[in-house]
Order: sequence, then structure tokens, then C-alpha cells
Amino acid sequence: MKPEILGGLKLQVGDWVADGSLARRLQDMARDVMNARAPEGAWSA
Repeated sequence: MKPEILGGLKLQVGDWVADGSLARRLQDMARDVMNARAPEGAWSA
């Protein structure tokens, strides 16, 4: 067991990796939030 997985599944066969772990999903969400752009005029008063 690897504590960094948190939950989900990570499968590796040779060089191929399928990563459905909760840690990976959280990383993907954080990346998406950081790369998201607000709609034009969203911050104007």
C-alpha cells in the first residue's frame, strides 16, 4: 500500500500506466483551476 495514492487505482504494466487514483484526480483538478480563465468582464464592478 502506498499512502500517496489516497484512494482509487493505479495500474502499471511495463511502461504503461493507468492512473485513476484520487491523488491524480486532485492534481488534475488543481491544474485545471490554475489554467482556467475568468469570462471577459467577470471581475468588473
